[in-house]
Amino acid sequence: MRYYRLYPNAERASILVTSLWVLTILLLLALGLGRQMGVDLRLVKHAVRRAEARALARGEMALRSAEFVAGASEIPADQGLAGWPWKPEPERYSRTEGPWSIETQVTDEQSRLNLNWLSQYHLSLLPHIDSPAEVYSVALWRGDQALQGDTDWQAALDEENRSFEELGLSYKVKGRPFQSFRELALIPTLDPERAGDWASLITVYGGTQVNLNTAPVEVLSLLLSQPDTLVDADSLARKIVDGREAWGLIEGVTELYEKGAGDFDLSVEEEIFLSNAEALLGVGSTQVRLSSVVSDDQGRIWAELVAVIDRRDGTTLMWEER
Repeated sequence: MRYYRLYPNAERASILVTSLWVLTILLLLALGLGRQMGVDLRLVKHAVRRAEARALARGEMALRSAEFVAGASEIPADQGLAGWPWKPEPERYSRTEGPWSIETQVTDEQSRLNLNWLSQYHLSLLPHIDSPAEVYSVALWRGDQALQGDTDWQAALDEENRSFEELGLSYKVKGRPFQSFRELALIPTLDPERAGDWASLITVYGGTQVNLNTAPVEVLSLLLSQPDTLVDADSLARKIVDGREAWGLIEGVTELYEKGAGDFDLSVEEEIFLSNAEALLGVGSTQVRLSSVVSDDQGRIWAELVAVIDRRDGTTLMWEER
């Protein structure tokens, strides 16, 4: 007995359609896999280039750091910090390696005011400080000894800590000197964006003195501002900067008021004022800030490192990768 298929062509067409669908799915899978492999390959290449750029930046930082520490060790002991060849302008270094351009800048960290040593009066003069409460908060966070004797100090400290607990944060007010400029962002009464305007004026490293040979007018003016004085801090700061530009580096603070009437055009009141402010002023520095930027031949930045080092022994005080 013979059996005949009723619709042989329809069966073949169904098989063909199914095969085409299978091929289409396989093709889409292949295209998707190929595309994903292409993305993964680009990501790997990007990661390799970024690692290469970071390695170059780190090498450049190590080189410049070693140069500055070695340079410091060559200065005769009797010259001390005053013998260091500081200039107001940053030291800049540029070099290329293959497709990479490496730009490094070295600046004096003690051309800024130390936030940990700045008096509460001077804190009140910083840009965007609008109320005594903001000054109090900064002083509270850095653990001023004067505040620790205040009966309200512990209560204020507890209140700050509770505000973090309510936000679900484990951070607590340290009550000791700032270790990073970024800690300012954790103070509730300060606007982080406004505090960012202080970057050119303050630091949390260095000693209690500001370097007269590198500090800009804005820093000197703020430092020399004192209550109950007839001396114009802005005018005095400008005279110091103009004097060092005309006569070269200042070798000692006493040089300011010994030659003040002539070379620096200081009044008698200004000379007396500077002699009383000598503890705040220096002519050398122990810390430098290095920043290294690595970019490609199209100007795109691949790595940026910032560090603060102690020139006396090469200790790294701060290291930041951006």
